[in-house]
Amino acid sequence: ADDAPEDVKARLSTLRGYFNRTATWLSTVVKLNSTSDLQAVSTAARALFEVVIDLSLLAKDSRRYSYAMVFAWERSAILKRAQWMKDYFKSKSRPTPEGYRRWHAYLKGPEPAEIKTNRDRWWNGNHPNRWTGNDDFLQDVEAADAFHGGTSLSDFYVTEYGALSWATHGSTLVGMRTNTPESIPATNAIRLGLVSEFAAVAMELVLKELDLFDVDEFARLRKSIEYRPPSAV
Repeated sequence: ADDAPEDVKARLSTLRGYFNRTATWLSTVVKLNSTSDLQAVSTAARALFEVVIDLSLLAKDSRRYSYAMVFAWERSAILKRAQWMKDYFKSKSRPTPEGYRRWHAYLKGPEPAEIKTNRDRWWNGNHPNRWTGNDDFLQDVEAADAFHGGTSLSDFYVTEYGALSWATHGSTLVGMRTNTPESIPATNAIRLGLVSEFAAVAMELVLKELDLFDVDEFARLRKSIEYRPPSAV
């Protein structure tokens, strides 16, 4: 509701956003029916892994990791980008392109002061690489593992996350140059399985946070998004 406290709004909008992002990725991946879609599937797997980490931390300790921090970091990231853009064109003695001059008004408005107050509150006045304040993502992954009571997320991060990153946005052809017609189908199948698994975990975390989790209903949901290789269909 519009009259709900700000922390309640942040919590609900964040959970809704993560759930929708997960569902949207599933809607996208189901259309990827060729092994040549490997790069797109890898991007989905990487994104959903990161969703799982964030949701695990939010479920783990709402005092240490708050929904308000997530929203504050998003706003801080926008401010950092807007300021960097303005400074860049100023340093080149060139005007900001017309379509982006609205950010000048944004920088002069009330929002940057609010954002800087939140930076002081949570991150010692800085904009960290991660909303948690940890510049090393592995620290967040290990904290998420502590919530789940295992090491599977950390192990995945150390062994596979780098390869997903190469396929997602890597400079040069690292991770792609050595692919062969024989290896691509297997790699694609593995990563489709990761998409299915991470999506299921993300949805489970959201539903439990909203007290909407039902064991039987979720079992049906999980089965509906489970990846089955063509030979198993």
